This record gives sequence, C-alpha cells and structure tokens, in this order.
Amino acid sequence: MKRWSLLLLIGLLGACAGSPPRETPAYNLELMQRQAMPEAWLLEGRLAAAKGKDAVSLFVTWRHDAARDEISLSGPLSQGMQTIVSEAGKVVVDDGNSRREYAADLDAVAAAELGVAAPLSALRYWVCGVTVPDIAYALLDDGFTQLDWVVRFTDSQAVAERWLPRKMTLQQDSVKLKFVVDRWMLW
Repeated sequence: MKRWSLLLLIGLLGACAGSPPRETPAYNLELMQRQAMPEAWLLEGRLAAAKGKDAVSLFVTWRHDAARDEISLSGPLSQGMQTIVSEAGKVVVDDGNSRREYAADLDAVAAAELGVAAPLSALRYWVCGVTVPDIAYALLDDGFTQLDWVVRFTDSQAVAERWLPRKMTLQQDSVKLKFVVDRWMLW
C-alpha cells in the first residue's frame, strides 16, 4: 500500500512540476482592435525579406511612440548596422559612417535605402495586429489585406495582459516579408 501511495504522490508532483504548453489564440482582428494599439512600445526580432530570388535576413529593434519611430537593422554579427529615425516630418538614416536626412516620408526613404518597398508607416500598426485606421481592408481567416499587402499572423504571445503578434508574413506581388518578434516591451 505504501508503495502505491508513494508512486501516486510522485506522479502527482510530476504533474504539478511542469505546466502544459499555453495555447495562443487564433488571430482575431476584432480582439486586437478592441484591446487598442499600445501607445509606446519596443520590439526586438528578426525580419527575412525576399524579392524574387534576392533575399536578406536582418535583426530588428524598433522603438515606437507617438512622436517618433526608431528602427535599427543589422545583419549577422551586427554587420551593416543601419538606423532609421522618423520624427517631425523628417527621416534620418545613419549607417555608422554617414548620416543622411530626408524630408520625404518613411516609406519612400525605406524603399530607397533598403531596396524593398517595405510599408513601414503601415507596419507600425500591423506588427501590433491591427489595421491602419481609416484605410479599407479585407478580412482573412488569419489576417487581412490592406494597401495591396496580404498580412497573415501565424503565432501570438501574451504581453502585459494582452495578445500581440509573434510571427507574421506580409506579401505583395514578388515581395515577401517574414517577421518574428522575439521580445515586446510596452510602456
């Protein structure tokens, strides 16, 4: 009898030691919009961009608040570090060797500097799982289409009592972006 009791106790303790994996909810635009976009955030992650047969993988650190976006991009081993700052009607690009200032919008500068027409002004909303306000969109099971981009979410994560995207893909014609957010910070 003692042996069975001991085995039962060990089994129960083992069951308590590890919690089951937490399931992330399927993407739900209504839920994402209801929880409202965070006003200020920082994300760290990885971005893979492909256009036809050309591809690049980058590490991304993006700090956003109402007045400013600062996006740092780098390749493996921090090679090719580039920082793009958008604030007060100007965009500044700094690659460590030179600093260039533009009066153009963020998307135009990103296309010229990165060689890929990445919709960074819309991406600040999309990475949070929401659509750009006041712009038409079509709902998909796992995302939406907006501004001629197909935006799909494949994984999410709990961050400060809300769900935010962890993995997403964006596609427009031959351009495909895969974004994985490794860490979110909200304030």
